[in-house]
Amino acid sequence: MTDEEIAIYEAECAKTYTPKKYTKHAGEVIPAHPAGLRLLLILHTGLRSGEALALTWDDFDERSKSLTISKNVARSNGQRIIQSPKTKSGRRIIVLNKKALADIRALREVFNTQTVVLEEKEIADCEAAKRQYEGHQLKERLKEIADTYKGYREQHKFICGATVFPFGGASHANTLDAHNRICKAIKLSHSVNVHGLRHSYVTHYYNTHCTDPDFDLAKFSQELGHASPRTTMEIYRHLDFTKVLHTARTEEELPDF
Repeated sequence: MTDEEIAIYEAECAKTYTPKKYTKHAGEVIPAHPAGLRLLLILHTGLRSGEALALTWDDFDERSKSLTISKNVARSNGQRIIQSPKTKSGRRIIVLNKKALADIRALREVFNTQTVVLEEKEIADCEAAKRQYEGHQLKERLKEIADTYKGYREQHKFICGATVFPFGGASHANTLDAHNRICKAIKLSHSVNVHGLRHSYVTHYYNTHCTDPDFDLAKFSQELGHASPRTTMEIYRHLDFTKVLHTARTEEELPDF
């Protein structure tokens, strides 16, 4: 995506609305795309979608403003599994940029809200059990509820979590569906898959910062999870061409023959 398309995509991901009266969430500010924050994090970090979906809150360090990338989400026999990166370069630590940090903090607010919902639902289920059962049956039911919610909390640890109760990890499928809806809403003229957000990040970041005095291609390549800068430039060999094409220059700046 171009920088202009990225800006439109960001705005759509962050779009909200207020439901009309007499609906469940009347008067509340609701995200138009519940998975929008998740997609913004992928766009603003350049993470592969499987890496982003595997992130837990233990992987985020507020003091250093960094994320530890050490696993990814995959599917095996129809089941969602967490596995180690296929290559050594896949394990890395990235320092967040300002937009990615804002995404993380917004996702933390969602996580905290969901945690409260889990606690309230557990209390409500226990109160319902006390009204329905007595003695040994009540004891068994309360233990069953406690075990169920313990399982919920063990799954409720992902930064890019699900948006519906019981708030486990998000999937590739619903992330792709949300991305496609956003692309349709902004009338994107060409097809971009979720992995295309990674390519957009690399192109935008490189073109914006490659002339910075402290820009380090080797470090940039490492943060992308590439084995070497050569890998980065082979995959994104259009980067320098794009920079050359879109850089304005005067006749006086041209070299002599």
